[in-house]
Amino acid sequence: MTHGLPTPHPIGKRIAVGGCTALLLVGVSACSNNSGKAQATPGPSASGGTSALLNQALTDQAQGKNAQAKAEYQQLLAQDPNNKFAFYNLGAIAQIEKDNALAITYYNRTLAVDPKFNPALYNLAIITDATGNPNGAVSLYRRAIASNPTDAKAHYNLGLLLRRLGKVRDGVAEIN
Repeated sequence: MTHGLPTPHPIGKRIAVGGCTALLLVGVSACSNNSGKAQATPGPSASGGTSALLNQALTDQAQGKNAQAKAEYQQLLAQDPNNKFAFYNLGAIAQIEKDNALAITYYNRTLAVDPKFNPALYNLAIITDATGNPNGAVSLYRRAIASNPTDAKAHYNLGLLLRRLGKVRDGVAEIN
């Protein structure tokens, strides 16, 4: 938890990472879990070399070998400078390591490649709120919801945030 809000969420297969449950992304879509964290992997369109490297980085990250995973994501970015999955997962590692400034940088790089990448929008909203910008977080949650209208975790967090900001009716409507 970060300031009472969920931290980023990995997607797919549940694994234990640093005392919290994480999920390993199996596709591009996100789903929630106990930690609120997300990892991202490409769909079938990734090239063989970068796909294998990304899969290795994800495996290392899932096993808590963050230093190795970070090196592999950097190697992946050297081969594919616009790989949103590498940027995103570097952001998720930075967020887990409580380096919000670096996480923000990587999430913004992810969004520069894909402005509608839901997991990055969601995680960036969490950090933005936790670092004292709830109105910025509202905007990011709204963007996350626009990119995936069925994202229950984004609706829920936005609802709680709106209630906290005194917009009780809007918050309740968002949660319902």
